Amino acid sequence: MAKLLIIADDLTGALDTGAQLAKHRVSTLVLTQVEDLDEAWQSEVVVINTESRHASPSSAGQAVAAAVEIGQRHKVQHFYKKTDSTLRGNVGSELQALLRTCGAQRLMFVPAFPRLRRTTAGGVQFVDGVELHRTEYARDPLNPIRSSDIVQLVQTQTYAEVHKVLLRELPGLNEACRDGIYIFDCSNEGQLDEIGSTISRLGWTKALAGSAGFADRLADLLGLARKTSPAGLSLSRRVLVVNGSMNPTAARQVANFKHSGCPVIHLAAPCEQRTEEVIQTIKMQSSDGVVLTSTEVDGGRPSLSPQTQEAALSFARNFGRVVAAVIEQVDFQLVIIFGGDTFAGIVRALDCKSIVPLAEILPGVALSKLCGRDREIFAISKAGGFGSDDILPLLFQEIRRLDR
Repeated sequence: MAKLLIIADDLTGALDTGAQLAKHRVSTLVLTQVEDLDEAWQSEVVVINTESRHASPSSAGQAVAAAVEIGQRHKVQHFYKKTDSTLRGNVGSELQALLRTCGAQRLMFVPAFPRLRRTTAGGVQFVDGVELHRTEYARDPLNPIRSSDIVQLVQTQTYAEVHKVLLRELPGLNEACRDGIYIFDCSNEGQLDEIGSTISRLGWTKALAGSAGFADRLADLLGLARKTSPAGLSLSRRVLVVNGSMNPTAARQVANFKHSGCPVIHLAAPCEQRTEEVIQTIKMQSSDGVVLTSTEVDGGRPSLSPQTQEAALSFARNFGRVVAAVIEQVDFQLVIIFGGDTFAGIVRALDCKSIVPLAEILPGVALSKLCGRDREIFAISKAGGFGSDDILPLLFQEIRRLDR
């Protein structure tokens, strides 16, 4: 019976967080949508993707509440609302929905992900030491960030009291503290441990929230059962790289990879009309890898400039259908995917209801196995904005290491 339910607002986040438990040998299953699959609850941890990052605040809150209610029916003891470490999405309304629906008095929120240099100081979020609203995330095409003040951001979507916790205040937290949402400062891995110890001391573990960075502590914090040994891996040498993200970081990563010898196929809207052409082009390639991208190959710029969020999400769905057709007709057993909306479009087209997270390949990058197909398909996934410009060569090195 599942002990912990994690609720994520997009698929890459769900898998990245699930990988934090899988690497500690905790049995974990990711559901690709808000759905009650009885067999899923045999795992120690269940992750539900609400796919609510781009929804309205009220719709996002309703999706989280529905997921919590499913967990309650299965007697889940602990709930973790996974949030994006750059605060995209409906953070306040989703935290509010979790707190209200699960019946807890207090929710502990740790938004930092120190290994990816996303830190919190004085209740303000930083990326690489720069205030979040001064980074390229301020220009995110779907979720532009206007403020780095986490308290302010959460308060716009919740009626719960919001408290920020400085590191020096950890020893003073006690059972007499007021109800509400507690936002913790954190700038390194050691401080994640201190926060976890404080939460454990107080027994405030029913309602938790934060990035995948703090999820790495949940196995110890909640005393989750471990499997006896990790599953063995055998990955195909032929890899399909898919980038449908509009984040400039993803565009640079693909552009940086163009001299690798892997063919690069640029696919812009309307992409479905080129499905057969793309499949035939890929079938003629003899290289170990093929890149299918929505970004300009030479300039490394996002070539999509959708006028509306609806147009961007429509492209992600259509792009996913093209990729699913490629996977079904070409012998790829491993797919590297940039972008949660792109990944969601792929699994929807493949009618994949659940995914097993297997490992964390690099910080913020998860290896998983797609379920429900007549053959094994492995996927490496990351959010578009994660990683250095040379992440693809690094991933291919890791693939070769795992394949030995």
